[in-house]
Amino acid sequence: MLSWRDFAGVTASLACAIHCAAMPLVIAYLPSLGLSWIAEEGFHQAMAAICIAIALAAFVPGWRKHRRPSPVLLGAVGL
Repeated sequence: MLSWRDFAGVTASLACAIHCAAMPLVIAYLPSLGLSWIAEEGFHQAMAAICIAIALAAFVPGWRKHRRPSPVLLGAVGL
């Protein structure tokens, strides 16, 4: 059963993957859609901070419970 932390981590990871895959396709249309703020550096910095906070909320309890290094290493590579 997924905890809320795992669910938040999976959701943030999926949102990041969709964002990264879609950006090259829609970058030219952002100004006409009124979404030019998505391409700004500040948005990416804020999203990175949110993702790191969610990752820590998921990885720290998992590490305390299981003491397995593989999820921590994969998470570090992903971040």
